[in-house]
Amino acid sequence: MEITRRSVVKGLTLGGLNLLLPGGLYAQNGPRRFSPNEKIRVACIGVGGRGRAAVDGVAGEELIAFCDVDDANAADTFKTYPNVPHFRNFREMFDKLADKIDAVTVSSPDHVHFLHATEAVKHGKHVYVEKPLCQTIAQTRELRDAAAKAGVKTQMGNQGHSMDGPRRLKEWVQSGLIGPLVAVDSWTDRPAGWWPQGRAAYPAGQPVPATLDWDLWRNGVDVAYNADLAPFKWRGWTQFGTGALGDMACHILDPFWFAFEPGLPDWIESEATGGSDVSYPENAVVRFHFPGRDGKPEYLLTFSSGKGIRPPAPRNLGPGINYQDNGTVFYGSRETVLADSHASDIRFIPDIRAQELKSALPPESLPRIKDQNHFGNWLDAIRGNVPEASSRFEYSAGLAELVLLGVIAQRLPGKRLAYDGVAGKFTNDETANRLISGVKI
Repeated sequence: MEITRRSVVKGLTLGGLNLLLPGGLYAQNGPRRFSPNEKIRVACIGVGGRGRAAVDGVAGEELIAFCDVDDANAADTFKTYPNVPHFRNFREMFDKLADKIDAVTVSSPDHVHFLHATEAVKHGKHVYVEKPLCQTIAQTRELRDAAAKAGVKTQMGNQGHSMDGPRRLKEWVQSGLIGPLVAVDSWTDRPAGWWPQGRAAYPAGQPVPATLDWDLWRNGVDVAYNADLAPFKWRGWTQFGTGALGDMACHILDPFWFAFEPGLPDWIESEATGGSDVSYPENAVVRFHFPGRDGKPEYLLTFSSGKGIRPPAPRNLGPGINYQDNGTVFYGSRETVLADSHASDIRFIPDIRAQELKSALPPESLPRIKDQNHFGNWLDAIRGNVPEASSRFEYSAGLAELVLLGVIAQRLPGKRLAYDGVAGKFTNDETANRLISGVKI
């Protein structure tokens, strides 16, 4: 289906409370308190690729264990931290070391986020999970609720949320500078050659490397090993990843979700090029409809993904401003705002208008995150230095659900899917409802 400019702008029950015991210690399976200089004992699941950033992000604490099913992908981390024991099976790690672990980072592929994170929560461990939190909406809601019941400190890995940009945008919104939204255009160039999408079938099997436990990696999915699946290119396959949206939209849409507090859309639809039951589309345009609320008008959020598939640049963008490969334009009734992918740069456009508005900008009213450090913010929450982490599951599960609605819509192009955000289900399409729970279609 050809995507045109017209189409772009068209309309674990954990049981009990964490009771304090004599001496201020938490009950077994509950999180413990920390003295000011005490190090947090951290285990890391997935330590190659993006997982290395998690390891380095908590390296100032006490590293207790690494878990990774791919020795080759994790080799550099193992070499850098040679005294940290490592496991392939996360259950073995918890069986042997659970009483020595306070917190867990999860940087495994999307299809096992829920498995790894819920095991950590079940053991009463604080948990940091890379975006998009879980692979399905049902898993996302269950993990959020389980973590809340366990009383653990949580963080999703959309690191831009700890930057100043989203807070500055929210202050602009609250001051009335931007006005009610008229439209939102977001885009990413992904997969952009990073991984395959638009495939009709899985690639032919290849010999499994001796350094990889393929059965643990695939977690029950009946597919043969191929380098186009592991260690990195799993993102574009429906049984393992969440495609371009799952990779980038939790970054790109975060300022929108945080600053405008839109709630969930009442319908979603998409147009797509390529794709199959096993592979996400090569290109897609997803439209999210937000009904009029609180006296504000309805509007569309349009998210375009794929190489060269993006909404046109605003006519008033102005010279000297780079319209990047990932970003968002917020069209308000009063002003237009441009944001980059990770909210490090949020500005009024055109630049001459940004200069005119300098004297009208509201003062800082929202607390900033110390050093804009996403891992540090989570560790601060564990220590009690801040009440909660910035992208705690209570917040980020809603953002992840928004993103996963788009993931579902792009698998069912040409259908307008009506959504009940309270019930967490579609009201007009049972195939879409099966995808909420990850049932293969």
